[in-house]
Amino acid sequence: MNGQTTIVRLLRGQRGFTAIELLVSVVLSAVVGIIIFSVFFSSRDSYVDTRNVAITQSDSRNLMSLLAQDLRSAGSNPRRVGTVQRLPVANGFVVRIQSDSDGNGMVNAAGEPAEDVTWAFDAVAESITRTTPEGTTTLLTNVTALQFVYLDAGGNVLGPLPLTPEDRDLVRAVDVALSVRILDDATRTWNTVLALRNDP
Repeated sequence: MNGQTTIVRLLRGQRGFTAIELLVSVVLSAVVGIIIFSVFFSSRDSYVDTRNVAITQSDSRNLMSLLAQDLRSAGSNPRRVGTVQRLPVANGFVVRIQSDSDGNGMVNAAGEPAEDVTWAFDAVAESITRTTPEGTTTLLTNVTALQFVYLDAGGNVLGPLPLTPEDRDLVRAVDVALSVRILDDATRTWNTVLALRNDP
């Protein structure tokens, strides 16, 4: 009996958790869990947004670099053989660029690099395309604006657009403005003036 009495005394001295204590611990655990998950998802969303911004900015810079390369080669005709129009089309949203980079007197003969390139902005599709004899390629989406402004040797704006053949011969530089939607309502604009290297 003596052993039984000791056990009963020990059990009477032990208190368990009450229902309220259990409820409080469950609620606190739930709150901590919610905080941990919200921090995780917030960090993940922030990472995804930052990554998308970086990709869009990189793609935009690459596009501007390719456009600069095309515009700077406009009218290239190293051997002065044949006729090359530097800018057969020049308006606010479309520019067509021709060159004879290999100097054979023909623009875009079979197997040559693209010597006849058209850049265009599609406001409905919010995209920029680059068309060569091989086909049309969409280079960038989420574009809110692309504008070409044509400048003469004195830096004066030529117009009205589209430019006449006479005005196209006066073009010495093109001011390019590109606006891209980076996040929901945020846009980023790049603006550069590209000098044409070859006189007509």
